[in-house]
Parts: sequence; structure tokens; C-alpha cells
Amino acid sequence: MTVVRNGREALAALEKEKPFDVVLMDVQMPELDGLEATAAIRAQEKGTGRHVPILAMTAYAMNGDREKCLAAGMDGYVAKPARRRELLDALDAVLPNATPSTCESDGPPAAGENTEWSEALAGVGGDSQLLAKLAGIFLDEYPKELAVIRSTINEGDSDGLLLAAHSLKGELSTFVARAAYEAALRLETTARQGDLSAAPEGLSTLIQELERLRPAVTALAREAADPSPAAARLARKG
Repeated sequence: MTVVRNGREALAALEKEKPFDVVLMDVQMPELDGLEATAAIRAQEKGTGRHVPILAMTAYAMNGDREKCLAAGMDGYVAKPARRRELLDALDAVLPNATPSTCESDGPPAAGENTEWSEALAGVGGDSQLLAKLAGIFLDEYPKELAVIRSTINEGDSDGLLLAAHSLKGELSTFVARAAYEAALRLETTARQGDLSAAPEGLSTLIQELERLRPAVTALAREAADPSPAAARLARKG
């Protein structure tokens, strides 16, 4: 699994690394958005016989979004925060040799509100080491993103705040951290509306929720450094 921060990095990864089975493309990214990145990928594939499946990932399910994604060359569409059942169904539809998946439920409590981490673990196919690595990446990156959010609020930069809050919100969806996710979503919505008067209060709420989440994610990240059986239990016990 390869994680990138924007559309340009996605293009670079597809050019340099071994072929990917599927791309989960965030529609709203800085520098080069998901629609532009997809169009560029399809242009590169012309005449090669290659076609990497691309699933659009967007938190704003607006009228016409699906049509725009398909017109750009994407193969499917999943609204965020993605439910496991919906994501698996979408993957089954675009992967030629996929085995139909089964799922009992997609509604356990969120990470940080429950010690099982069950839904977050299910979202990465039960791979506790992968979830632990993602936790480590998140702990390194989210303070930088908070700094960007703070500076865009201070500067009255609605567009910058929109992109920064959207990016952080996407990372929080990995851990099914609903309270922090909703705080980031509220900031994104504030930026989208163009009135940042409520943004400082929204930032304060987001920081509080991230501080509540941090101890559990920190414990989970330890598994990446110590993949022992004892550490592996962190993915289940929090």
C-alpha cells in the first residue's frame, strides 16, 4: 500500500513503482485534484493497453459528483467516510479477479470510544501492522496539518483551510475517529461557506478531540516498532 498527499505524488508513484491493483483517489487534493490526476493517468495509459482501476473517494456527495468522476475516467465512486461494505462492494466491481467479499456489520463504535478498534482494523483488511504504520504516519503528520489549519484561519484563507481540513479529515476516517472527524468536517464546511468567523472555535474543538484520540493512536503505533505478539494485541485492545 502506498499513501500520497496530492495528485502529483499519485502520478509520480504510478510512474515509478510497480503496477498497482487499484487506486483510491481522493477527489479533493491540493496541487492536482483527483479529477485532474485521473485524467492525466488515463492520458498516460493511452496506447499502452493498461488500465488501473480508480475509485473516487469524496466526502461531499453532491448532485452530479458521480457523473463528473466517471467522466474524468474513474471506474467507481465511494462516499467518505467509507463503510467497509460499500468499499468492498466497489472493489469487487472494479477488480477483475476479485473474490466477492462478505461483511457482517459496519457499525461498531469509533476508535477512542471503544477498545476494540474493530471497524478501523476491518477497513485495512484486518492487517494490524498496516494500521499501526498508518497510526505512526498520522502522529507525525497531524501536528503539521494543524499548523496549516491555524495559519489559514489567521490569514482568512478559506481555500487553504478547505484543503487542510479536508486532508486531515480523510486521515481521521482511517481510524474511525468520529468526534475528531466531525470536528474537521465542520471546519471544512465553514471554509466552504466562506465565513471564517466560527473557525477559531472550530479549531479549538478539533484540537481537543485530537488530544483525546492521541493516546490510543500512540499505543496502536507502537506495534509498527515492536511487531511482537504482545504488541500485536494493541490493535485489538487499544
